[in-house]
Amino acid sequence: SEISNIESATNDKPKKNASDLRLSDVSVEISEIVPHRTLAPVWLTDRDAEVSARLHPAENCPALGVYVFVLTLMNNSSSQIDEIDFKAAVPKGVKSRLMKSVSRLTVPSPFSPPPTGNQILLLQCSDGEQSSLNFSFVLSYSINEEPSTIIGKDIMLQLK
Repeated sequence: SEISNIESATNDKPKKNASDLRLSDVSVEISEIVPHRTLAPVWLTDRDAEVSARLHPAENCPALGVYVFVLTLMNNSSSQIDEIDFKAAVPKGVKSRLMKSVSRLTVPSPFSPPPTGNQILLLQCSDGEQSSLNFSFVLSYSINEEPSTIIGKDIMLQLK
């Protein structure tokens, strides 16, 4: 059944206590990530920005207090996006790790969806019972060698 498939995908490894775990030791493959059944994706930027960003919560929980998100970056401009750098800013007691970094988004093609890139964002809360957190970020990139930066502040992320 669909529920047992989700359970096996999210519970196939024994859970460790968040305080005993280094976030650098956690590994999640994009092919293993299951979208969250009840939490909706969160737009971090305007949907029509040159580079738009959206965070997708996942069902996966590789350890107690470790939450998995997929960050999707989308090129809505008419040029290639280069030198992409996403940095998460999280509250005290929370650690973040970005995996599978995307540094470039290709030029969009007419009549095709915008080019996208996915990155895995891991958030580790020292309090494994935390249900939400205040999230901020800095997204830097360049278009035609012209640097740009988007700063997002105080975005409430639901964790459970």
